[in-house]
Amino acid sequence: MEPINFIYLGSQVQIENLFKQAGWYKADPSTLSNTLQAILVAVRNDQYLTAPVTPSYLDARPETVAFEKPTDANTLVQRHHTRIWRTNFTIGGQPVWVATASFDRGIGIGTKSGLPTHHIDPNVDTERAYILQSLKVSNPRLVHVTDAQLGHNATGDGFFTDGQAAVLDLKRLNQ
Repeated sequence: MEPINFIYLGSQVQIENLFKQAGWYKADPSTLSNTLQAILVAVRNDQYLTAPVTPSYLDARPETVAFEKPTDANTLVQRHHTRIWRTNFTIGGQPVWVATASFDRGIGIGTKSGLPTHHIDPNVDTERAYILQSLKVSNPRLVHVTDAQLGHNATGDGFFTDGQAAVLDLKRLNQ
């Protein structure tokens, strides 16, 4: 998967409210039924605002929650999305969450899996900036989480990043 580019401090309810207020949709859990529905919707070039995301894993656990936001094209083929994991850590009594974010620019065959999948825009930092703008966060605290790098995600898509993650203290955002 892509590197961590967000760290959230707060509860799951706070995270869900933050994204809902910004016009994002919580992704449905990935089941056979709704995955098949998503494939049909994509073939028809329609929209499924709460489509499941392909599970990604951190410490052998799938994301706790995922959010997506349509583009002006308003189809499942293109979308902004983020996957968020609850960690076992707290800071100042607040749960710590980590997240990846990427922009689905189209659908094609995965170079590693040979299966249909979304292909991402390689500039994951641009998607971090888009999410911050959509959440109305103008001066985030950025922390170094990895060296600047070129890499490939699990489906074989290339990405590049400056290695920074935006830290959002949800208690302070709501003040």
